[in-house]
Amino acid sequence: MNIGTAILHINESLDEPARRDLESRVAHIDCVIDQPAFGARTPHLMIVSYDADCTRASAVLDAVCCQGLHGQVVGGI
Repeated sequence: MNIGTAILHINESLDEPARRDLESRVAHIDCVIDQPAFGARTPHLMIVSYDADCTRASAVLDAVCCQGLHGQVVGGI
């Protein structure tokens, strides 16, 4: 397994319950391998780890956008 980690910027301002709900939904996307997380001081940035042999950061972002949100991949770790 080749682990990729992406930082996604979510354009919308989400309150705490909405961020936790999105983290949970992203955790269930195929090939996401760890619990996604928003930073406490960076409520627009979500870190997502995924199996890079199975998917790409852009596919994870597409799945987030299918939830009716907007964003972009702004970096990786």
